[in-house]
Amino acid sequence: MTNLREISRLEAGVIGRHDLLNLAVLVDGELDHRQSKIGAVRRFSSGVMVYGERIGLTRLLHNLMDNAERHARSVVMVTVEHRGDAAVLEVYDDGSGVPREQREIIFERYARLQDACAKDTGGSGLVLPIARQIAEDHGGTLTLEDSPSGARFVARFPPASRVINDRGSSRWPREAPTRRNPSSQTPPTGSGRLAGGRPPGPARLLSSRPSILGPGVKPR
Repeated sequence: MTNLREISRLEAGVIGRHDLLNLAVLVDGELDHRQSKIGAVRRFSSGVMVYGERIGLTRLLHNLMDNAERHARSVVMVTVEHRGDAAVLEVYDDGSGVPREQREIIFERYARLQDACAKDTGGSGLVLPIARQIAEDHGGTLTLEDSPSGARFVARFPPASRVINDRGSSRWPREAPTRRNPSSQTPPTGSGRLAGGRPPGPARLLSSRPSILGPGVKPR
């Protein structure tokens, strides 16, 4: 029901207040409040700023974490850093991954791969489509990218400075709640699980928590 309400909100074009947010601080705080049997390894760079809706970005993070924790064998790694001029949020798990030819299928509404159904018969097939639509509503992207094993979901957002400068443009949402014409929107693609990609590159640790993998150990 929560996912269906979120889909309705997104389709109606209801947009909440946008603020200048420190993405690493937001993600770190949300991870502190999650209850999970798998602790997340945090790799955060400082000063990664985005201009966005806190509620929406929080939902995107939790959807990616729900997906990663469902499929992970032992490790979930969350990275926040700059790559080029983009602010990047990456969630990696060491699960079975997603075949390359099915990477877009997982972002389709109600689509669930066989592996996902085997792990959780009660899933909605809406977690990843909602996450992608939130990313796109912030002028960004959400993709499943290569990694040697498991799944590596990468959300990229435009620089906060560019968004603020372009706020007068129709490309960016306004602070006040608005509605857009659903027929003018491209339907979000896919809902599912990802396969491989290279592991996240090194980033400066903001968190003082030790890696659950131990010093110098990286996920395979």
